Amino acid sequence: MVFGILFCNAQNRDPLFHDPGIYTTFDWSAREPLTITPQVWIYLKDYYLEARYNYEDIRTASLYFGKSFYVGKQTSFEIIPMIGGVVGTINGISPGFNCSLEYKIFSASSESQYTFDMRNSDNSFYWDWTNFSFGVYKNLGVGGSVQIYLPRSGDATYTAGPMINLKFKHLLLEAFSYNIWQDRPIWAFGVQYIFD
Repeated sequence: MVFGILFCNAQNRDPLFHDPGIYTTFDWSAREPLTITPQVWIYLKDYYLEARYNYEDIRTASLYFGKSFYVGKQTSFEIIPMIGGVVGTINGISPGFNCSLEYKIFSASSESQYTFDMRNSDNSFYWDWTNFSFGVYKNLGVGGSVQIYLPRSGDATYTAGPMINLKFKHLLLEAFSYNIWQDRPIWAFGVQYIFD
């Protein structure tokens, strides 16, 4: 389960990757425990601050700081390079970026990072979560989602599958299905309320 809350300053641009709102996903797979992963982020003008828990690992907190770069007219694009500190099961630093793109009926977003564990380098890893969707009918979108986990030691994990989203005024509903061809697929459902 991922729980995110966004508080965003009024900006003289269209919010993209981090619309002001509350976002919650419920993520589980067979024989795996449900994990609650809160995320809170805020814009301070063009600067960006994000706090996470259980994101990099269980019982691990992280705090990221970055700067937003935004271009928007016919195509809207935002990228936020950032650096984070991680404490808990993993202790270290984590450079990464968030980015988003919107063009007509197409939208995409990505969260990517490399986390260095300063106590045990074998726990270091690369992580990426990328989503894309096409608006197919009014407020309905369909697309796909990919998650990549590349640990410094151990086996890499790739999950992929279809996604669907539905927007109604300030509400966004999303559904993800990862690795449905395997005997232990992962299902995720998200709800976001977007504030004015």
